[in-house]
Amino acid sequence: MNERNVGHAASIKSKAVSFLIGLLVLLPGASLAEHYDITLTVEGQQDKAEASSDDSPPAEGFKKRPVFRGKAGEPLVVQFFLTNVNPHETTKQVTIQYYVMPVEKVGQKEVPSPGPAALLHGSFVMDFKPKGRVGLRQQFRIEKPGIYLLRVESVHSQSDHEHFSAIDLQIE
Repeated sequence: MNERNVGHAASIKSKAVSFLIGLLVLLPGASLAEHYDITLTVEGQQDKAEASSDDSPPAEGFKKRPVFRGKAGEPLVVQFFLTNVNPHETTKQVTIQYYVMPVEKVGQKEVPSPGPAALLHGSFVMDFKPKGRVGLRQQFRIEKPGIYLLRVESVHSQSDHEHFSAIDLQIE
């Protein structure tokens, strides 16, 4: 083999190794593919906020939550749409829950579970076919000034992570 052919073979081998390393880097990300796309909005008389899908863990996700500013007693409208973006599989008996809970501060990392202090709470248990979708539009009021967390989340989605969308509500 002459010097030129040896250089060419080494170049091909180097490209093959780079390709394999690239595949190894990309494959773990493929296993964490998104399962649900969630859009969440809250609207009042003076402000509107919108959030999109995030992943848990960590419970607070990776994105900074938007902040909605409103006044106590004003009518608020929450709306969300959750879509199964997995193109091939039906996920069975997935719970989708939404709630508004008081929290101590805007951007709080600890995420409260819905409980007796919830101002708004509901859930759906569904089998989600590919591109299956659920949504809600509801009016409500918060009578007491404070900071609240509005959250929509998947629970028991048969995945290594859950999906959610959340907005902090700052009510004066």
